[in-house]
Amino acid sequence: MCKKTTSYNSSDGKKRPLNAVELTEIFFSIERTYFLVLLCMDLLQVIKDKEIKNYIKDGMEISEKKLTFLMTFKKRRTSWDSSC
Repeated sequence: MCKKTTSYNSSDGKKRPLNAVELTEIFFSIERTYFLVLLCMDLLQVIKDKEIKNYIKDGMEISEKKLTFLMTFKKRRTSWDSSC
């Protein structure tokens, strides 16, 4: 039987399992951030003002960093039993 385990370091340094609310928030945060990156890409194609384009590019870069962090966080915190 495969057992999925997730863990998170609590404030006292001990690992504890992530609860369903935390996992759900990570998942939906990934979805929201991905949608924001797509929206920024679309806006960059139609915006003509250079200053506004720079703000959107900065926002897109921040969103991409957040997306990368969330994806690596999810991968590190979710592990599968090796006997599967």
